[in-house]
Amino acid sequence: MIRTLAICLTVAFLAPMQGPAHSSNGIAESSLLLAQQTTQPTASDPSFGQVSAILSDSCTLCHAPPSPAGGLRLDGYAGLMKGGKSGPAVVPGNPEKSEIIRRLRGLSEPRMPMSGPPWMPEDKIMVIEQWIKAGAKEGGSTAGEQRTSVEQPMASPSAPQQVRYGQVAPIFQARCVKCHAAKGQLGPPPEGIRMDSYEAVIHGGERPIVIPGMSKASALLRSLLGQSRPRMPMDGPPYLDAAETDLIALWIDEGARDNTGKAAPLPVGSKVRLGGTLTDHWSIDGMAFEVDGKTRIKKKPAIGAYVEVRGVVNDNGAIHATEIRAR
Repeated sequence: MIRTLAICLTVAFLAPMQGPAHSSNGIAESSLLLAQQTTQPTASDPSFGQVSAILSDSCTLCHAPPSPAGGLRLDGYAGLMKGGKSGPAVVPGNPEKSEIIRRLRGLSEPRMPMSGPPWMPEDKIMVIEQWIKAGAKEGGSTAGEQRTSVEQPMASPSAPQQVRYGQVAPIFQARCVKCHAAKGQLGPPPEGIRMDSYEAVIHGGERPIVIPGMSKASALLRSLLGQSRPRMPMDGPPYLDAAETDLIALWIDEGARDNTGKAAPLPVGSKVRLGGTLTDHWSIDGMAFEVDGKTRIKKKPAIGAYVEVRGVVNDNGAIHATEIRAR
């Protein structure tokens, strides 16, 4: 309104000064100026460089190769604009209809980032919102952003970051939380196992389901692979694909790290119960476990038979069997 009034006043003053012969040219030039001002982003509009920095800090832990959650990549402009399996993440010019804004504010479920709370600060969401409102242009970073990127050394490709909880959390959210939550589809979580937070996954339920550093001894992975029965998730098939189970296995083997990179403690002395195929004396599915004279062996399990192993976690992460039973 103010901008239009200013242009009209300019035309009113210029026309008499330039004379009748030039009045139409003055109006045309002013109209062109108005069109340029209303279609071009202003200097105050955020650049994609600013948006990319926010996404890099909060989102690319999950939304980047090799297995971007929901097929949505947020590590570059092309991936952001392409969207994921559930559709586009950005509607240029319309932040209200842009799913990325809805997820960040909790207007659509699940709220993002998956590692929250704490959630993304409102001032950062507003930067993304304003960028979308201005047309979600790729553009380039400002001179200040270019200087910052030059001054910060690139991470060595030979030293990849270890997998953190935020990268596996979307898998749990999509396939496990519907049952394994405080109030899941089946009521209380089966065997007390909740999968809706890092602390809950590491705690397990009646027994730990994750043995940090030992994915083959972790009931969570064994049930997802179908080594332990019943295979999970219960609504399968389809079950998790190889890329998803490989990522979970790597997360466990690297210490089941939280989103800060801190490894989970080993549950030394905790009781475990694992199912699997006896592949040797003594191992299940190729995972060796310790047996001594006090181990109870019931129903004469034969190699190739499905067995249940009960035991405790040693201080080195190995499983010391207290009972082996054919099932």
